[in-house]
Amino acid sequence: MTNTNLAIIHSLREFINDVHENKKFIENKNHFTMNDSKLNFKRVISLILNLPKKSVGLEIEEFFHAIGKSELACTKSAFTQQRSKLSYEFFMSLTAKLLDENYFQNKKSMKRWKKFTLCAVDGSTIGMINKPDVKKFFGSQSNQHLEYPMARIMGIFDVLNNVTIACNLFPVTLTEPTIIKHWIEVSQPDQLLLYDRGFPGFVNIFLHHQQERPIHYVMRSKQDQNENIREFVKLKSKDSILHFEADKKNVLDLNNLGYNIKIGTKLKVRAIKVKLKSGEIEILLTNLFEKKEYPCRIFKALYFKRWGIESNYNAQKNYLQIECFSGTKLNSILQDFYATVFIGNLQSILANSCEEKTEKKTLNRKYKYKINRNMAVGIMKNKIPKLFLDRSPEKILKEITELQMKFFEPIRPGRTNPRKWQSRKLRGKYQTQLNYKRVL
Repeated sequence: MTNTNLAIIHSLREFINDVHENKKFIENKNHFTMNDSKLNFKRVISLILNLPKKSVGLEIEEFFHAIGKSELACTKSAFTQQRSKLSYEFFMSLTAKLLDENYFQNKKSMKRWKKFTLCAVDGSTIGMINKPDVKKFFGSQSNQHLEYPMARIMGIFDVLNNVTIACNLFPVTLTEPTIIKHWIEVSQPDQLLLYDRGFPGFVNIFLHHQQERPIHYVMRSKQDQNENIREFVKLKSKDSILHFEADKKNVLDLNNLGYNIKIGTKLKVRAIKVKLKSGEIEILLTNLFEKKEYPCRIFKALYFKRWGIESNYNAQKNYLQIECFSGTKLNSILQDFYATVFIGNLQSILANSCEEKTEKKTLNRKYKYKINRNMAVGIMKNKIPKLFLDRSPEKILKEITELQMKFFEPIRPGRTNPRKWQSRKLRGKYQTQLNYKRVL
């Protein structure tokens, strides 16, 4: 346990108290007025933050047992009614508060790439509950056999400090570049954004260049993205300045976003060739134009760091079970989603504080080691409520961090072995996997 972790927890507890006292995010000012209720305000949010992934009735029993109040265990219906009084936006704000406190309390130890916070940007999709209001809000996808509700996640992930800076749930019909447009407007000038090859269109690049202070980026591009890149691929040069021109569609798209430009408007872009071990050439686009400070040779390793967001989505879907919801209403689904993002970040922050001790403990081993995230998530189960309900959270915070330190896994650099996917039956909800065991 570190003093900064304890300061973060105390700040979160103060935030929760302020929300309760001022009735923020609460449907009716008369709700949550009795602190001695079985499911008062703090117990409701603590139960949701405990990530109830099993039968809700069983989760309620375990929750009250964990906080030493077994005699108060209530019904599933009572929990459903109480949580409906609280907006999911509370958990969004709680996550934002956690991030602010983390970057403030740990500012001296925050890892940066040169002067930048290194952020990977990417999207994913998750399956949703097949209810009419859910399907109407998020939309659906279909194949030759059936139509099923889906939602789109878009995230910004600090790959060096292992925290999710932004993660939101959108209708699946919204495209990733459309969503990114809104995030660019609130991006910080000290962020360097890493994108996969679905993003480097003229409109997206224009938006990065045209802010009051340009947003720096590195984007992987398809070799046939446009005529400029096709010509660059043919050249021997590994590092060139290209000029993209707006066509009629680009002009219309930008006009719809509030930008008035003309056909032929040019954008200056730096293009870099990166050769992979397989011999394949990748094209990276960037507005880091200073070649002395950012030479061509550094971009391969820089772009590879984008993989952190893929690992984070894996953790969210498999360790934290972000697709498993404890309620069927839209508000309940969003509560669970943002509570899961919060717990993922809290686990990473606690693990980061153990990094130095982990290095010392595994100093003489072949590989560097990190805390096993799957085990760390499981350790937090039924302990999280005490962090926010006990009068003195120091003891439980110490217990969590000490238990995390017992479970390590090696960091094997440069692994290139292909994944072996196996066909799996579709009807089973949970199936035994050789390299993964559920902890929630």
